[in-house]
Amino acid sequence: MTSFDSSDRSDQFNLLNQTQWFSSGAGSSTQTEFPGENAYDILGVTENSSFAEIKASFRKLAKETHPDLAESKNGSSESSKSFVRILAAFEWYRSINDIVSQRKAVVGTGYFDVLEADFYSAIQTAYYGPVVESMDLLPDRFEAEERSVYETPEVLHLVSGRDLFGMVCLVDRIRVTDIKNHASDAYRDLELHISGRVVAVATRIPPKSCFGETQSEDVEDLIQVFLPFSQGLNRKVRSLVLLGTITGLGTSPEEGSCFVYNSNGSKTHVIMKHRTLLVKHMHWYRVREEVSVCECRCGRARLPPSKFWLFEPRCGMHDIGGWYIKTFGRDKKGRTVPSQRYWDGVDAAEQFDERLHPAIYLLALAYRTLDIEDAKIRK
Repeated sequence: MTSFDSSDRSDQFNLLNQTQWFSSGAGSSTQTEFPGENAYDILGVTENSSFAEIKASFRKLAKETHPDLAESKNGSSESSKSFVRILAAFEWYRSINDIVSQRKAVVGTGYFDVLEADFYSAIQTAYYGPVVESMDLLPDRFEAEERSVYETPEVLHLVSGRDLFGMVCLVDRIRVTDIKNHASDAYRDLELHISGRVVAVATRIPPKSCFGETQSEDVEDLIQVFLPFSQGLNRKVRSLVLLGTITGLGTSPEEGSCFVYNSNGSKTHVIMKHRTLLVKHMHWYRVREEVSVCECRCGRARLPPSKFWLFEPRCGMHDIGGWYIKTFGRDKKGRTVPSQRYWDGVDAAEQFDERLHPAIYLLALAYRTLDIEDAKIRK
């Protein structure tokens, strides 16, 4: 993985080609969306078309619009413009296809050669993601793709490049098709699945009700994260062990903080929520250190519609982007470095250095996603 910062993985994954042919008009300042055709529209193909199909469509359109071959009623000028748009769209797609398939290599040691090689490497990394070295460890950076349709219970898909390795799902969700009259999913129970196994579960209690009959305005929402353990020969009886509790994730300001408590009720971490231009952030810090070290950084970039992405979406129900997650630890010299995390149960080494179990990060992100989703629906 290249060393881009914050929401870099989302930015790489959804890198835009901003050449002129991408837009259909002169670019009105009142256009808030991204109208116009993309490269697939120009070539008359769908986003899941094979390269052979795209190439065949290009050849057909090129013959119809080439100034020397086309008999255009609007004159050769219109034919030339159409041909240039079609050629530019095909060249763009072919270049990306060559880079991703590693058929295009850079030869040379000059400044621009190195820059071009780095660019190709970034595109390949964005497409394939970092190498997952062990299924016992989460990658030190990966995406959590948000759902784009309310009907699916799969709130987040955990992916590395094009590979799905986990998801966060609603528990026993009733299928609802009328989104206007739905009850919010923001306070439903969640499960974290990795490699086909339920790794952790979470419950959330709304404000004002998490401490019995207390009606104070200061009461915050409460998220509890548990590890399930199977018991008995049939492994169907499960006990739940409390990992930690998050207070105030939904009730704290958009740019504010909330806290994490361990199973003993001691405050261990603070979650900082803030925004930069078009990006939402959640950073996790330990609270009992003179110099707080960020052990997890999550960024969620606001993206244009998926038809303008560099790569077609991996899943049609998760095609709006999502969170880019990076986790950190310390090396033997005490330096902060990217760190893969153990997800199956509790790792003694992580308990020793007081890092949170990664399930707490991921389930908190899922609830944050549901809060954002619910706010959009209620507008």
